[in-house]
Amino acid sequence: MNRLSGPLPEQLGSWAEFDFIGVSENFLMGPIPPDMCKRGTMTKLLVLQNRLSGEIPAIHANCSTLTRFRVSNNLLSGAMPGGIWGSPNLNIIDIAMNQLEDPITSDIENAKSPGQLLVSKNRLSGGLPEEISKADSLVAIDLSYNQFLGIIPSRVGDLKHPTAFTWRICSLAPYQIH
Repeated sequence: MNRLSGPLPEQLGSWAEFDFIGVSENFLMGPIPPDMCKRGTMTKLLVLQNRLSGEIPAIHANCSTLTRFRVSNNLLSGAMPGGIWGSPNLNIIDIAMNQLEDPITSDIENAKSPGQLLVSKNRLSGGLPEEISKADSLVAIDLSYNQFLGIIPSRVGDLKHPTAFTWRICSLAPYQIH
């Protein structure tokens, strides 16, 4: 662990053609700079375990090269940017342990290679979209400690390689067979 502190430089994404930014386990604070994916070459954004706050910039939803989006264990709040759930190349969406809100949207069916969907300990709400079962490469889903409601879509059982599905302390019930 390093001991970097203060905000991430606002122009960090403009300095060079970064394809990977990893500054996890530091004492960074302030917002995630909006231009991190500006050049369209970013593949991994790893800023876990810091004190970053504010909303996730909308531009991250349009970063088609992004394969790993890991911002867990920060102080991020607000809604997830529209379209991020269905980003075509995202393999890991890890937003756990923040204060993010809103539901997982149906555009998750557009995700071509999601391997891990880690969203525990947020304020996500609503029902799970049926389209989550179309994300064939999902192997781990952790929905724990959110405000989800309703039933788990019946087609989730059709996922090809699930190894973990966790939904503790949610108001989700297993699907019912009629």
